[in-house]
Amino acid sequence: MSLKKNVSKSRRRLAFIAVIVVLMVAGLFAFSKPVMAGVEEFISRLFYVESVGGEGKMTFAFEPLMPSPIPERMIMDTMLTGETEEGLIIELRYFNYEEFVVIYETPAMDGQSLPVGTAITVSDHPAVVIENLSGVVELMSGNPQPGHPAISRGGGGGGGGGGEGEMPPSPPPERLDYTNAHQIVWVQNGVRIEMLSNLPYDETRTIAESLVAAEPVGEE
Repeated sequence: MSLKKNVSKSRRRLAFIAVIVVLMVAGLFAFSKPVMAGVEEFISRLFYVESVGGEGKMTFAFEPLMPSPIPERMIMDTMLTGETEEGLIIELRYFNYEEFVVIYETPAMDGQSLPVGTAITVSDHPAVVIENLSGVVELMSGNPQPGHPAISRGGGGGGGGGGEGEMPPSPPPERLDYTNAHQIVWVQNGVRIEMLSNLPYDETRTIAESLVAAEPVGEE
């Protein structure tokens, strides 16, 4: 899959989230002022709304990064978003019946250090890799990953790697037990990224190196 096509799919998913949020806000206009004030505060933290050339443009409060390309055999993908004490969190899931890539993105915090692991670089950024991990990963479910805060499904579906949005004949499992996985953690463009995968290490490293900024919603 080409870089242009992958970024285009990512933009459509971000646009889908933006539309859902706008509809939710419109449905709350009849509520009291305190309720609306709370909604407005949440939206302001999730999005920045700017005026460009007289037309509104909606962007994320930080610039999400998307991998391109994802291996063709990853038949499913989904994006989930949520609010934590540290701010907005985005989770990207790419998976099939036995393999997965899960990417967490949060705003990088001042003074926040990388975890203990083997020092590497990702796109010239200092990073660490933690190897030989085992556990359970959530795939088809909307549940948060173990040890992470709750988030909500934002969009996605079939065609994770190279498909055209079609659903597989039988869906992958809700969750998967894994062994021999590895996690790569680094900071890029002000975003802290945690990538967990049971793909071969070299393949995971290639995906990490491929992350590019998703274009803001509404921008051509």
